[in-house]
Amino acid sequence: RVLDPALFGVEHIYHQGRFGHDPEGAVALLGALVAVCGGASIGHVLRTSGLRGWRRIAVGLTVLATFVATALWTAQFVDPMKRLWTPPFSLGVAAACGLVLLVLHLLLDSARDSAPDSALDSAPAGSGVARRVRDVASYPLVALGRNSLLVYFGSHVLMLALLTWPRGAPGSSNAGSSYAHRLAATAPSSVEPALWLVLVAVTAWTGLACLLHWRRLYLR
Repeated sequence: RVLDPALFGVEHIYHQGRFGHDPEGAVALLGALVAVCGGASIGHVLRTSGLRGWRRIAVGLTVLATFVATALWTAQFVDPMKRLWTPPFSLGVAAACGLVLLVLHLLLDSARDSAPDSALDSAPAGSGVARRVRDVASYPLVALGRNSLLVYFGSHVLMLALLTWPRGAPGSSNAGSSYAHRLAATAPSSVEPALWLVLVAVTAWTGLACLLHWRRLYLR
């Protein structure tokens, strides 16, 4: 409320400051950078050649525990808040994402990194099947990572278009006729329409990322 208008001017603030915050302002940006740096830290720990086996995992868990402890400590002074990416929220996100990264590293990378090529070549057929299953399971993750910018920005642009088209749909008398509402109407009776939109979007963008990865097309 104070920093963003001084830096960018009221005319450039979200709804010109009437909501009392800017979700893309300097404060939120700094908080989001904390989460990014936390994820990068875990990644560096996992890829450090000097750490092997249980030592690598122990260091990673220690870093995650530090994130959690700091988040709990800062929560005594500042409430966790996503719209401003306050310290406890940012550190909590970093800890949660770091834990997912650590688990995926154990499942997908550790066996490949620890075994020499000769050992993989001489492994029994069952090992080859397990390796094939692992590669297939990790393919969507690799594809999404290779085109992360396209998926991130493209999903926002596409959802805005679906909510806006036909023209004047949101907030008007024919709001239910937008493409997003039509797609939500196809949801099964046991699934919430909003959740159905998310599931369809995730499936579609993952499929597109896999197709582009197969064709070696990347937007960077």
